[in-house]
Amino acid sequence: MREAEPLRAAFFEGNDTVVQRVIDDPQVELERFCLLDSDQPAADAYRQACAIQREPMPLTGPLYRFALMQTADDEFYFFACCHHIVTDGIGLSLVCHRIAEIYSAVAFGAPPSPSPFGPLRELVEHELSYEASEDYARDERYWTANLPPEGNARSGVRQPGDDQPEDP
Repeated sequence: MREAEPLRAAFFEGNDTVVQRVIDDPQVELERFCLLDSDQPAADAYRQACAIQREPMPLTGPLYRFALMQTADDEFYFFACCHHIVTDGIGLSLVCHRIAEIYSAVAFGAPPSPSPFGPLRELVEHELSYEASEDYARDERYWTANLPPEGNARSGVRQPGDDQPEDP
């Protein structure tokens, strides 16, 4: 978490504005679930992950959750959930890849490779530069013309226990 500043961001209100700040010393919890006695450990791991994902995250942080679920003596599921305000699916996959990379290095007694992540400030500066560019204007025109009107989007994500699929 020290490497991925955007995940350590939190949001605060003050003087009629919202401010983003990086939490310097994050408290990272890894919830552990032993599902060895379950008749359906993989299904129970999925249900537990869905329950964790539905818990609200206050914008003042932390905006991430991690869990490790043991389903057999030699089988574990790692679950990571982050608020979309700090990362998207691609960013989260990069974080999970980095966690696996560090774990593998430690397991083999090797030092981890240098972090691929830069400071949040560089990411914000890059985003501001993009938003001021013609590329952004072109992308905005494209997506405005090709996405459904706001409020008509459907997630398509089903939860355990859902009887009916989403409408096409």
